[in-house]
Amino acid sequence: MSKQRLLDDGDPYSNLGEDLWSSILSLLPVHEAVRTSILSRTWRNAWMQIPHLNICFITMCEQLKWDYNTDSEKWRHVVGKILTSHTGHIQSCIIDPCGSNTNRRCLDGWISILIEKSISELTLKFNHYLSKRSTFRTYRVPHCLFSCKSLRSLELSGCFLRAKTDLSFGCNKLRVMKLDWNRISLKFLHALLHQCSSLETLEVIKCSLGGFDRKESILSINAPHLKVLHITGSHDMSQNIAWKLVLINAPRLKRLDLGMLNFKESHITARELEIFNGFMRGFYDGQINLKYEALKMEAILNSIANVKALMLHLPNSNECLSAGSFQIPTFMKLKELMISLDWTEERGVIFLVSMLRRCPYLAVLILRGRRESKLSLGFDYWEKQERFNCFNHTLRRVTIEWKSNYEIEFAKYVLAKAKVLKHLTICRMSSQPLEEEVLASLPLVERASRNAKLTIRG
Repeated sequence: MSKQRLLDDGDPYSNLGEDLWSSILSLLPVHEAVRTSILSRTWRNAWMQIPHLNICFITMCEQLKWDYNTDSEKWRHVVGKILTSHTGHIQSCIIDPCGSNTNRRCLDGWISILIEKSISELTLKFNHYLSKRSTFRTYRVPHCLFSCKSLRSLELSGCFLRAKTDLSFGCNKLRVMKLDWNRISLKFLHALLHQCSSLETLEVIKCSLGGFDRKESILSINAPHLKVLHITGSHDMSQNIAWKLVLINAPRLKRLDLGMLNFKESHITARELEIFNGFMRGFYDGQINLKYEALKMEAILNSIANVKALMLHLPNSNECLSAGSFQIPTFMKLKELMISLDWTEERGVIFLVSMLRRCPYLAVLILRGRRESKLSLGFDYWEKQERFNCFNHTLRRVTIEWKSNYEIEFAKYVLAKAKVLKHLTICRMSSQPLEEEVLASLPLVERASRNAKLTIRG
C-alpha cells in the first residue's frame, strides 16, 4: 500500500460528508481554506467547492505576515487566482480591500467573475479604501452588477452609485440591499425602488445623495414588496434640505426607520406598518432655527396609528408639542413606546401625558431625556393627571433615564399606580453625583403591584 493511500485512510476528516466539510471550510478565511489542499488527495480540491468566501486584505496580511505597503500586488494575485480556480457555486462572498492599492479594473474583474459564478449574496466594503496617494475615494460600482439575475442580497459601503439614462436593473431576485456611507444619486435610488419589485429590505445609512434640488427634494418610495425601510441621513441629507417623503406604494411595509432627516411634508400609506422609529427634526426655513408645523406632525402620527412599536425622537424645540396644537390619535395596537424629549419645557411633559392617555394597551415604556430638567414637577403633578388606562391593565416594564429629580418623581408615580408592573429600571445618565436621599426614597414607595421589581443602574 502506498504512503499516500495510508495518509488518506488515516485521515478521519476525509470520510466526512461533502456538505459537512464544505461548511467547515466556509468558516475559515479563504486563504486558510486553500491551505487544506495539502492534507490529502481528498482535500486537494475541496476548497474549490466552498459556497462562502471571506476575502479581507488586512486579515490575510496579518496571518501570512505580509507587509501592508509592499504586498498589495501579491494579495491581488492571490485573490484573482482563488476566484478563477473556484469551480463550485459561490453563495456568498465578502470582499474587503481596506488598506490595499487595488485598482478599479481589478475590482471590476472580480465582480465579473462572481457574476459568472451566479453569486447570491455579495458584500463590498470600501469604506476605508485608499488610493496610491492615501486619499479617500469611492469605488464606482459597474452597472453589470445590477444585471445579475442570481443576486439576492447586496451590501455596499464606500461606493459611488449613479444611474445612467439606460440603466436597467436585471436583479429580479434581489431581496436585501444595504447601503452604508455611499455616494448615491437620487435618480439611482428611485430607479432601484421602481425596477426591483422583489426588494424586501432597504437600508440607506449616512449616504451622500446627489442630483436633487437643495431647497426641496422628493423622496418617493414605490416598492410593493418592501417590508423594512431604514434611512438615516448624513450631513448633506439633513442640512438645509426640506424633504418630502412620499410612500405611494408600500402595502407590505412592516418597519420604517427615519433618522436625521428634515421632513417638510410626509405621506405614509403603509397599512401593515408595525414598527416606526422616527427622528422628527422638522425642517430648516433657511435660518438656524428649526420649524416643525403641528399639522405635519399630526398627519404623521395619524398615518402610523396602527403600529405595535413606536420610537419618537422629537425636536429640541417643543413649539409643536403644545397640548392644543394638534390631536394625537389613539394607538389601539401599540405595545411598546420609546420617547426621547427635551424636558426643559413643560410642553414635552404634556406631550408625554397625552401619549399615555392615547395608548390604552401599552406594555413597555422607555423615557429618554436629552437635557437635565429644571422643572419643579413632583409627585403631586402626576397625581392630578387623569388615570392612564395602561397603568391599570397592561403596563409591565418601564425604563427611565435619570438626569434630574423630575424623572425620579415620575418613577415613584409608576410604582404607586401601575397595578401589573413587573420591572422598573432607572438608568443614571447625569454627570452629577448620585443623591442618596433620592435613591433611598424609591424603595419606600408603596407599590401597586406586588411583583414589581426595582433596578437602579449607573
